[in-house]
Amino acid sequence: MCGKVSHLRLQLYVAPGMSGATVRPSCISCPGGMGMEAVYQGAFGPIRVRDVLGVRRLYFGDMYQGGLRLGAPYAWTAPAFGAFHLITALRRVPEQVLVIGLGAGEIPRSFWYAYPAIRIRVAEIDPVVVQVARQHFELPDGDRLEVVVGDGVEVLRQSPELYDLIILDANDSGIGMPAQFRERGFVELAASRLQSGGMLAANVLGPLVGPESGGLRTFEAEAARLFPERYRLTSPGARPEQYQNVILFLGTGPQIPVDQVPAPTGFQVVLPPVP
Repeated sequence: MCGKVSHLRLQLYVAPGMSGATVRPSCISCPGGMGMEAVYQGAFGPIRVRDVLGVRRLYFGDMYQGGLRLGAPYAWTAPAFGAFHLITALRRVPEQVLVIGLGAGEIPRSFWYAYPAIRIRVAEIDPVVVQVARQHFELPDGDRLEVVVGDGVEVLRQSPELYDLIILDANDSGIGMPAQFRERGFVELAASRLQSGGMLAANVLGPLVGPESGGLRTFEAEAARLFPERYRLTSPGARPEQYQNVILFLGTGPQIPVDQVPAPTGFQVVLPPVP
């Protein structure tokens, strides 16, 4: 940390039932050309923003949560964020999208830039994350992108719309998907909120095998009950026991042979094991 604090006016939005969240900037700009750095106290722990080699990065604690390529806000900073655009190969360009989990806003921001007719709703439980994304990560503002502060399950349950794509990109302090999203109730709820032909896409952080792969196994078992069409995206260079982004696309259409599905950069497409 550089020890230099800038005066920054931020408005705090507090979700119903949430208290204790504060916006507390420190070390906004650093001398010596090292770029911007800031630390905030979010609802669930420290939130760091830091410029590194032309990329503004967001961290929850030590876990990278996305960023912004300075000068190219439409470009993603890691393959996992771009992988969700596979929906255009499996289906078509979606018109209505719900994203659960905002982070630095890479997923909604890239969809907003890529598809001019799209309408995006984002559910984010931490109001400080929302303000940081707007302040530092060029989150688009307008009628095509709406951010709702609240629990993702409740936002989905109360949503009147049906979606072409629901993206689940939430994690519990970097240790994996929060438990409520692995339960049968959420998978059933998500399936009920999809348009005909719609898909659920989920980023499940964790290993493929071993005692810490239980979250992935539970989610895939629940998904298999309702979604006969399933694709798993994994890193070809990662060991099965290694923590990684495992991205699942789930639908009710006919299964496309995986060798006919174009693999996003940095991933291979495989069939999930039968639970």
